[in-house]
Amino acid sequence: LPLRLRGQGLLRWGRAWGFDGRLNSGPISVGLLPDKIRILGDVIESGMLEIQLEGSGVGPDWRKWDVRGWVAVTEGVVRLPEVQAPLTHLYVRLKIEKHLLDLKRMEFRLNESTAVVTGLMKNWSTTPEASLMWNAPQFDLELLIPKKERSLLRDGVEWLADHGTLEGSILIER
Repeated sequence: LPLRLRGQGLLRWGRAWGFDGRLNSGPISVGLLPDKIRILGDVIESGMLEIQLEGSGVGPDWRKWDVRGWVAVTEGVVRLPEVQAPLTHLYVRLKIEKHLLDLKRMEFRLNESTAVVTGLMKNWSTTPEASLMWNAPQFDLELLIPKKERSLLRDGVEWLADHGTLEGSILIER
């Protein structure tokens, strides 16, 4: 199996069960995983995934747990619903600090277009407040947001507007 996971922790059983633990993965080759093991459904087709998480919590409500760590993807290929071409050369470095997601860098290609995204999402498990910076020289936005059609990106922005706050900057040079 192209998978190595290491973990250690403590589980407490009783009326108020809880845990303290740590999970580390070595590089996981997503494209070589067996069919029954999927990362984000069938969205990520290939790439190298690494995870380092530690946390603690009491009870079943994961929003109250304290989780810290990071997730990284390199050389990823992602197929998004409603987007004709795959995102390639995906690089993601995401830091997780309790109620803060810190997107250190996400870089990808979509056909001949390249984008770099950075940002923060506060209160990601309750009422998200997102601040993003999208830098994309020569990016063809119609690849992600087709004219007069619904898209995954549009749906995501609308969901965030209904459930939280979105602030951002977009730089596209022509």
